[in-house]
Amino acid sequence: MPIIRTSQMFELGASSKERLIQEQVARIDQSLPDVTATMAPGEVEQSVHLAIQKGEQYGLKEWTGICRYLDVMYILGFDFDEDSRYEWAREKLEDQDLSEHEKMDQVTELALKESEAAHPEPAE
Repeated sequence: MPIIRTSQMFELGASSKERLIQEQVARIDQSLPDVTATMAPGEVEQSVHLAIQKGEQYGLKEWTGICRYLDVMYILGFDFDEDSRYEWAREKLEDQDLSEHEKMDQVTELALKESEAAHPEPAE
């Protein structure tokens, strides 16, 4: 898959940009049907726009980074970067010494650990 920078995405025609956004909406709907079934119409699409906005705020320039940020939003909550329980996430996202990939690798890994701790597998 080619790397699409968010700045390039906004330079694409409106239909191309909208297609990328709708692909993420469909991916979230397909991956998390129990979650999205409880959401208001348009809320998933709004979450993609929020991921774009917040991702850019933290220096995420590639579409894959934005998509990974979106995934973490669905793991920890849409405002995880402002949640005191996840202060580590904001610290990683603001760390200027980390590349975009390093930021999202570390944030995603820690978010998955948080999720696993909060929802342990039942013993058989």
